[in-house]
Amino acid sequence: NGNSGGRLCDELENLFKVPPKCPVDVFVTTVDVDAEMQEQVVAVKLKFKITVMKREEEITNVTLLPAGVAVSNITSKKLGKQDADKEAETDHGRVTFAGGSTVFFTTQQGMYEVAMEAQFPYATALKQIVNFSLPKATQCNLNAILPWTGLEVTVPQAVTVKSDVVDGKTKVQAVIPPSDVISVKWLKQAIEKPKYDDMKPLPLAKPKPVKEMLLTSGQD
Repeated sequence: NGNSGGRLCDELENLFKVPPKCPVDVFVTTVDVDAEMQEQVVAVKLKFKITVMKREEEITNVTLLPAGVAVSNITSKKLGKQDADKEAETDHGRVTFAGGSTVFFTTQQGMYEVAMEAQFPYATALKQIVNFSLPKATQCNLNAILPWTGLEVTVPQAVTVKSDVVDGKTKVQAVIPPSDVISVKWLKQAIEKPKYDDMKPLPLAKPKPVKEMLLTSGQD
């Protein structure tokens, strides 16, 4: 019993010596999506906030966009105050392409901001649906501009959606919880036909007296 008690104490001591490891070494905290629906494609400006929890000098990566999405003007930087003396050693992260996918990677823990421009294709030939395949983030903030009015816009994955018409365009704002795909769908609003109950019958003309009718016919 004495030996077993000693082993238990040793195990507990070793347990508290080792810092608990985060179950996820990298995750996307927020994604900002500014989209503008154009004639052939959807032009998008993206901004990712990424948190890396790793402790060892190893490469950590996360896929930001799938294959088939054209990207440009990519920037990556590490957030927070950096030591000027160690700026040369600071890893601001990199964005590369693996199998056509857009991938962010770094060798240091910390918070990062990655920005880029992208072009997403429409999901249908009618160009009334666009699907944004993005990494699951704690929150996604969507701002979309549709160059039409009289639309019924839906974002199925959103918890809040706001739509306004400004300068002849429909502007949509939405907040989306963690989701693999964010869809924006729109249709022309149907013109509501008046209900039968709302249609008032025309007043009937009062019949003329017989004498008046005879006099009128005699004038003809």
